[in-house]
Amino acid sequence: PNEGWVYNNRGVARRDQGDLAGAVADYACAIELDPNDAMAYNNRGNALRDQGDLAGALADYTRAIELDSTYAEAYSNRGVARKGQGDLTGAVADFTRAIEIDPSSAEAYTNRGLTRHDQSDLAGAEADFTRATDLAPGLWQAWTGRGIALAGLGRMDEAAASFERALALAPPSMKPQVEATRRQSMGR
Repeated sequence: PNEGWVYNNRGVARRDQGDLAGAVADYACAIELDPNDAMAYNNRGNALRDQGDLAGALADYTRAIELDSTYAEAYSNRGVARKGQGDLTGAVADFTRAIEIDPSSAEAYTNRGLTRHDQSDLAGAEADFTRATDLAPGLWQAWTGRGIALAGLGRMDEAAASFERALALAPPSMKPQVEATRRQSMGR
């Protein structure tokens, strides 16, 4: 094919099937055919991140942002990569920019909440997780994070309620992890 979007779409399908090397190759073809395709850079960044190549992912997310400064998903993804590299300040900045562009992104609020928690900013984390649960009441990860932050703030009744909500929403395979997190956070 001579059109980048064809390779981009096939790359998405390959990544969904777990063929990360094939996905990266397809995204590279898409970029070669259309070097200004921010989505192809973002998608290749995701596949590289899945392969553990955070530096490569970070470079692709940055290029996607250079091509489209309003690409909220690329900022959010770069924030995840930065967090993975230990750059918590950079990660918070990227999640904040993603939220400025798309204030309805529960995922960006959740990721910023997780990062703020790692920075020991429990009040900021709780505020982000609460906003995420307001935007996406079914997002069990945000309820779990909210429970962790509330427990850290000593608001145990609210923390218990958040963990109960997380347990009710989490898929069966994740319930043991949520329960272990609840016990660790609540001290019981």
